[in-house]
Parts: sequence; structure tokens; C-alpha cells
Amino acid sequence: MREKCVRAFLGIFVALVSTGCGGTDSGIVTKQPQFKAVAPETPGSIESLQESPWEYRGAYYQFKPNGELIVEVFGQGQPAEYTFDQGVVTLTLEDGTILHGTWDGVDLVIEGRSATRVEPQ
Repeated sequence: MREKCVRAFLGIFVALVSTGCGGTDSGIVTKQPQFKAVAPETPGSIESLQESPWEYRGAYYQFKPNGELIVEVFGQGQPAEYTFDQGVVTLTLEDGTILHGTWDGVDLVIEGRSATRVEPQ
């Protein structure tokens, strides 16, 4: 039971952290426009994206071969998937959340925000 609660909490947390809450000062929740990922002029290679983990909005993303994606929140890894086509990256998280981004070989941008490459320590 505890494990189910932890998984549910992590799924909700990842969805909130990844997509934002999207409210206004009046307290009325508004839907944020969906990010339109456009292929970069010079797309990066999938192999260069897989070289190191990335931090985006409090979670760590590790791109593996064959579309496997590991999303780590609070030290807990969650399986996810991604597709890559000419520099456009689509992430599908465990809870069904879909994020769109671009990769030009240097900058990974997810939903219009830059991710940060995590350097080995």
C-alpha cells in the first residue's frame, strides 16, 4: 500500500513539476498554451543527447538507447519513453504526460524551457 501511495505521489509531482501549475493572480486556473516543438536548423544527434543526464524543473532525465527514458524524482527512478526525429524530442512520462522539446546538439529545450546538462561529479 505504501509503495502505491509513493508511486501515485511521484507521478503527480512529476506532472506538476514538468508542466507547471498555470494559475493567475485571481486564483482561476488557466490552461497554458502547448509548446510547439520546431526542428532546429542544425539538429543534434541522438547519441550526443544520450551522453549525460539532464535536469529539468526539479527532475533528472537520462535518455537511453531504443527510446527508453529514466526520470528521477527524489532519488526514485521512473520508466518513461521518448522519440527523437530530426532534433524534435517527445517525452511520454509514466503518468501519460507528454512533453515536447528540441535538441540542437548543445541545448535541450523542453516545453520552451532550457534543461541543464548534469556534469559528472
